[in-house]
Amino acid sequence: SVECIVYDDASTDDSREVLAGFGDRISVIEGPSVVRTASAGQANAIVRAFEQSAGDIVCLLDSDDAFMERKVAEVVRAFDASPGAVLVQHPFLEIDTANRRTGVQKPWLSATSPRQRLYSTNSFVGAFSQTSGLSFRRSFLDRVLPIPVDPFDKIWPDVRLSRLAVFWGDIVTVTIPLAEHR
Repeated sequence: SVECIVYDDASTDDSREVLAGFGDRISVIEGPSVVRTASAGQANAIVRAFEQSAGDIVCLLDSDDAFMERKVAEVVRAFDASPGAVLVQHPFLEIDTANRRTGVQKPWLSATSPRQRLYSTNSFVGAFSQTSGLSFRRSFLDRVLPIPVDPFDKIWPDVRLSRLAVFWGDIVTVTIPLAEHR
C-alpha cells in the first residue's frame, strides 16, 4: 500500500483547503513557517514525515513537482531488483508555471553508479538527481536521520542524503523520467 504524508510549513495560500479535500487518503503535518534556513526547514519536513511514515520505501516530493503515474511502481521494482540498494533515483521532465512540459529532461544522469563515477572521474557531476527524484530504503534513513545541525546546514538535505547513500549501499539510477519538475 502507498501512504502519502504532506508537511505543510504554514502555507498562506489555499493549500490547507486543498489538502482537506483528500480526507483520510493523506496525512498532513503542520509545521513552523521558518526554521533557521530553508535547508533546515526542508530537513525538518523530511524527518517529521519520515517519523510518521511506516513504509519500507520513502519517496521525497517537493511542493512544485509531481510524480508520474508509474513512479511508485518503477521505484518499487528497482528496489526489488537490487536488495542492496539504499537509493533509487531518476530524472525529471521540466514543466513551466502553467504545468506544461517544456521538452527538457533534467538532470542529466549517468547510467554509471555514483560510486563508480567518483572512482573513474573524481567527480559526482551527473551522478545524482534532486529531491523529487530520490527514493530511499527505510533502513538507510533509520541510520542517517535526523540530519545533524552543524556548520554545513546550508547544504540541501537531498544533497546530504544522496551523497551519504554512497557509503551505505548501492544506488540505482532509473534512466526514464518518473516525475515532473518546475
